[in-house]
Amino acid sequence: MKNVLKFGGSSVAGPSQIRCVVDIVRGYEQPCAVIVSALGGITDGLKNIAQKALTGEHAPLVNELRDRHQRVINDLLTPEANLRASDYLEGRIAEVDIICRGIHMLQELSDRSLARMLSFGELVSSFIVTEAIKEVIPTCQRIDARKFILTDDKLMKATVDRAQTTLELKSIFSNINSVAVIPGFIGATKNKVTSTLGRGGSDYTASLIAAALDVQELHIYSDVSGMLSANPRAVIQAKNIDHLSYNEAFELSHFGAKVLYPPAIQPAYEKNIALLLKNTFDPTHPGTRIDMFPSENPEIVTGISSIDDVAMVNLSGIGMIGVTGYSSRVFNALHQHDINVIMIAQSCSERGICIAVDKGDVHNAEHALQLAFEEEIALKRIDPIQLEENLSIVALVGDGMKFRSGVSGQIFSQLGNYNINIRAIAQGSSESNISIIIDSKDEMRAIKKLHEKFIEKRLAQINLFVLGAGNVGTAFLNLLDKSKDAIASKYGVELTICGLSNSRKMVLDGTGIEPENALERLGRTKTNSDLNKFLEFAVSIHSPNRILVDNTASDATTTIYNEALARGIHVVTCNKRMASGPFEHYSELLQTMAVNKSKFYFETNVGAALPMIQALSNLVDTGDTVHKFQAILSGSLSYIFDQYDGLTPFVEVVKEAGKLGYTEPNPQDDLSGLDVMRKMVILGRAIGLEVELEDVVKSNDLPEECQQAEGKESFLSTLTNNESYFKAKYENAKKENCKLKYIAEYSNGKLQVGLQAVNQTHVFYTLEGTDNILAIYSNRYKNPFIIRGAGAGPENTASGVLTDILRINSWK
Repeated sequence: MKNVLKFGGSSVAGPSQIRCVVDIVRGYEQPCAVIVSALGGITDGLKNIAQKALTGEHAPLVNELRDRHQRVINDLLTPEANLRASDYLEGRIAEVDIICRGIHMLQELSDRSLARMLSFGELVSSFIVTEAIKEVIPTCQRIDARKFILTDDKLMKATVDRAQTTLELKSIFSNINSVAVIPGFIGATKNKVTSTLGRGGSDYTASLIAAALDVQELHIYSDVSGMLSANPRAVIQAKNIDHLSYNEAFELSHFGAKVLYPPAIQPAYEKNIALLLKNTFDPTHPGTRIDMFPSENPEIVTGISSIDDVAMVNLSGIGMIGVTGYSSRVFNALHQHDINVIMIAQSCSERGICIAVDKGDVHNAEHALQLAFEEEIALKRIDPIQLEENLSIVALVGDGMKFRSGVSGQIFSQLGNYNINIRAIAQGSSESNISIIIDSKDEMRAIKKLHEKFIEKRLAQINLFVLGAGNVGTAFLNLLDKSKDAIASKYGVELTICGLSNSRKMVLDGTGIEPENALERLGRTKTNSDLNKFLEFAVSIHSPNRILVDNTASDATTTIYNEALARGIHVVTCNKRMASGPFEHYSELLQTMAVNKSKFYFETNVGAALPMIQALSNLVDTGDTVHKFQAILSGSLSYIFDQYDGLTPFVEVVKEAGKLGYTEPNPQDDLSGLDVMRKMVILGRAIGLEVELEDVVKSNDLPEECQQAEGKESFLSTLTNNESYFKAKYENAKKENCKLKYIAEYSNGKLQVGLQAVNQTHVFYTLEGTDNILAIYSNRYKNPFIIRGAGAGPENTASGVLTDILRINSWK
């Protein structure tokens, strides 16, 4: 036998469904065994007919039974096949009618009568399916399972004689070379009395055949594409599980996953036959493969399932401590009353045992234990038995739990974050299952949150509200577009722009603005920029993960920082105006940040993406004392004085630096030293100095006319007028084999900046292009701790801004 396929009731529920079955069977290599269940819902209908027969009210239901099957036959089969199937149907309906009359006459519904009644469903469905397959595979034949499934006399839940059944199967199927259709669920005793195999009976039939015929795989078709990672009613994002070990599959099935009934699969499991759970209506879907082997790189949790309507019986008392035999007495008492224990948890002190049972058994369980421990309860060695109802069990299953520490702690933490209380917890000996008992009202929410934590690994959405669309702003949008997927993969976060504004317009969209077309949307919007409305929109997005990103050099934008931090919105900025502004405002901002646990990151204020501020702060925070630092803090000035050779006019070099995005919008801020002075204030505050901008001593390195200029164009004009001044500076340095560098220095408690000529022995002599450098001297670093790299450019600054965003870890 090449293939064994089983189709459940939903797969043969009607004509269209059976046509899907035919198409699937046609695609398999022959010989092939096809096991089918009754049409969906028929077995329950037959049970109802048998009950109604006691009162003689069965006739209308028998007619409905006939009509449903006849409609399927009429819609599905050709006239010739229709005639054969209709004749067979009428013969089986006649049997049902005779059985019902017997039940009514004797006023007794015996197991023998009911088993024969229930066999109708599979017998008729298998006949119809056989006739349908014959239309495309004429050699298809039907084999009655009662010829080879041999059972004992427990007719409603018969035990199969595995050895004899296997012999019969091998004999019958040795001559099968085509498709054989077999009714599932039914068998027969040695006296040819019809029996049924109980829950999962058709799966059991298929499993028996697969095991006896030594196939490699058993394909089980239903109306779902295998097992899901969780109940889709609780988790919309539940996904199909591609692969499970038998161990995982059995654990999930025990705790509520209905696709598989483990006892029914035992024959296949014993023979190491792989199961494929497939979808009749989506046959190309790979479904779920179940075999003996765990995944090569198993996830910690593969799936989550649950059982509701659970109750807990608590047996406790100091008299139990150190006394052997209590557990065996508990199980024996429950066994005598036919009560199934779903889960058990015992305290380490041996003072208590918690037993989870079906809520319908809880009072019987209480009574059983009351009788078993009557003496100990009377002597108060054991406390009165306590019952807790309206509980559910949630089970997390995965082979990846083995040898993985901290899983229980993660479960406690995740549920604790959502105020879901755990009443009891147990871990199976296989180490592939952690089960928890919680209130039923929390069941769906617990499954959802645990699924998010362990299976979805859902990306935390970080909502960005971006100010500025100039050089740095544009570079930031481009960088975000290029790196968002890598960031999502590495950090588990999705950076979503919800607001974008320049000085004239703004776009607000809580669903997200794609960075690749953000500038285009900003260009066509008719909404005028309004900082207060921009902030209020950010506040209206109810999420702890909101960041105001200021990529401007504006004083105006800093006015909303404090309010943003107070409203729980983090601030990341390359704008130096706040961190270098009045110390009173800066201090107030830090206080707001501390009170509201919001973050204010501005590393790019100095050195673009270089961690200069962080380096100084870390030294001080860890107890070091910074005595001195020297720095070149302006990438623009580094570039300008490195490129100026006395031949190209100084003003042209400045303009080129502006085009490359190295200077402030008005290069006067750079050349006046004001930008470096601001950076020195920021670095000074990083080591604990309460300094203001006016505390920084600046040398006069620009002609008076340049210092007095107002506006960018006026300033550039003065540079042209004073070309001889800059050329003389250059020539004088060159004569001394020196280079001009704009150096910032802290020493003896003073901050100062100015243009200096440095010779070849100076550590700054070799600095080129837009590079910045910081040399720190402290108690720990007698030889300087040096940070060096590109300190200007929109791309470098944008990368520093993005780094600051990722430093904020409130979502992790």
